[in-house]
Amino acid sequence: MIDPDKILKNYYVEKLRVLYVFCVLSIVYWIYIEQPSILEIIIIFYTGLLFGRIGSEAGFHRYFAHKSYTTTKFKEKLLLWWGTILGVGSCLSWSTMHRLHHKDADTENDPHSPHVDGWIKPFFGIPSSKNYDHKITRDLLRDRSQIFTHKNYFKINLLWITILCVISYFIGTMLPLIIFFSMASLSLWLLYGITNTIEHEFGYRTYDVKDESKNQPILRLLWLGAGLHNNHHYKSNSYTFNLRKKWWEFDFDGWLIKTFFIKESKNV
Repeated sequence: MIDPDKILKNYYVEKLRVLYVFCVLSIVYWIYIEQPSILEIIIIFYTGLLFGRIGSEAGFHRYFAHKSYTTTKFKEKLLLWWGTILGVGSCLSWSTMHRLHHKDADTENDPHSPHVDGWIKPFFGIPSSKNYDHKITRDLLRDRSQIFTHKNYFKINLLWITILCVISYFIGTMLPLIIFFSMASLSLWLLYGITNTIEHEFGYRTYDVKDESKNQPILRLLWLGAGLHNNHHYKSNSYTFNLRKKWWEFDFDGWLIKTFFIKESKNV
């Protein structure tokens, strides 16, 4: 069994920091060795981001953390493992911190509020020490796959990195490693770091919610639809953040879920 009180404490462990450093160093090494153009770097960045968004947004965020839609058992397991190999923490830890954030957003009990903790901790996903109510993720604690991927998170990522390194070696380019781990992981860290900070400080508010969440039009363009944070906090159990069905609030992840993963929408 997992001690519920240790789930958040284990979220940002030294081993996870090692993965962060590995991502940055491998990308720097790739740029030095293969000397890609600026355009190639941009294309690789967004390819990695798209790969990562499937596991993180469709999976960890909107399915496991918010239960905003239902899917098949096969796709549920696929999303769990897809998210696990992205270097952003286990699904159990990630979902725990995110549910706590929504429960007490921008208050003293928020694990990562820029209004309480400043920008450094929220940007790097370091949760503040808070009292943890284990009931908030008791549904996930009953899932054996969640327990397994949480306990073996670092081993799973090491195996995935090793597989990508072997493939990269045999095909003569680092692109498999860079796209499917390093760039995917780095882009998601930037995305969630910006969400936890800038989107709780700057932007416009469509809905009057109790926290400081904002919608960010500029960041929405850069992140292919992410940035409707105020919409999300207004109705967090919706699989799409385009609540008003406006073309200028297109939600790529909502479209992705509707097209490939959704079996039934619980709330729209």
